[in-house]
Amino acid sequence: MNDKVFVILIGSSVDKTYLYYPKGDAVFVLKKDEVELMEIDEVIGRAPAGLKLSKPKESWNEIKSRRVVWYILEKEIEADNVYLVLRDDTDYKRIENSSPNRLKYFVLKDANPEEYKDWCCVLIASTRDVEVPSSFKKVFMGEIIRSNS
Repeated sequence: MNDKVFVILIGSSVDKTYLYYPKGDAVFVLKKDEVELMEIDEVIGRAPAGLKLSKPKESWNEIKSRRVVWYILEKEIEADNVYLVLRDDTDYKRIENSSPNRLKYFVLKDANPEEYKDWCCVLIASTRDVEVPSSFKKVFMGEIIRSNS
């Protein structure tokens, strides 16, 4: 496993560091001379101590290929990252609680998608319709609203 991946620091102790891998919804545990990939079986609270971890049941290729599904206004959107073009600024209040099927994620307003192209589980909402990197799926708020009617 020599892949470059995006991780989020979720905690550390004297001898271990815990990094959440949102694309695969798994945790890397860094020990002195070892990196171990672990599955999340259960989440109790927010600290790494509240994560029940186990050895992966799938291969690395299967883990890094897991689907990320965002839930935006009751619509499912399959994408690692979403760039949501809002109709106007008032739309942001409607989507700020959107989330994917992941433990950690980011919902940002008016951010530059180029700065987050190597991340996973980022939703950028903006009134600007711009070109986005291939790691983002561009979605229009008007289309979501029409499909929910």
